[in-house]
Amino acid sequence: MKKGQKSGAVMPGKKYIWVLASLMLLGLFGFIGNVSSLLPFRDFPGQIVAACLEAVITAIITVFLLKAQTNEQTESELKRERFAVLFAKKSQAYDAFLNDLVAIANRGSITKEEFLKIVDDLNFRLVMYISDESNSAIADQLNMIGTNHDEKTIKSCVFNIAQELKKDLQAAI
Repeated sequence: MKKGQKSGAVMPGKKYIWVLASLMLLGLFGFIGNVSSLLPFRDFPGQIVAACLEAVITAIITVFLLKAQTNEQTESELKRERFAVLFAKKSQAYDAFLNDLVAIANRGSITKEEFLKIVDDLNFRLVMYISDESNSAIADQLNMIGTNHDEKTIKSCVFNIAQELKKDLQAAI
């Protein structure tokens, strides 16, 4: 015998107490039904079969409902993950585009090569993330930068482009 272990009858674990209590109640119910005329004992087997069938039907319905709920939650989680990945990529593309524009705005001038690169970035990198409305608004601002090379116009247009990208990101949320 190990140290700390008591001798005598083996006590069941706490998780099996409900099984013993159920068996004792079933025995008491059977005894009362057999001894008294309060319970119609002749109908007892039919009632047990009916109760078992009800329990099985309830369990089957519960399984179907839980599976449907799990599928719905899984689809919702997948949508959230896709949205998070798309939002991160969209944010990176917008950030890179704005960094190039801010560098141009801080300098106060733009070269033809820089302008063409910015237009290409809009048409080939951002077009897959940006809405058509935002795309045309940004294109209009870039056209203003392309025609007016003064520092005030460039800074104003870069600000307007940043606001349009911000609006596009907020629309996705």
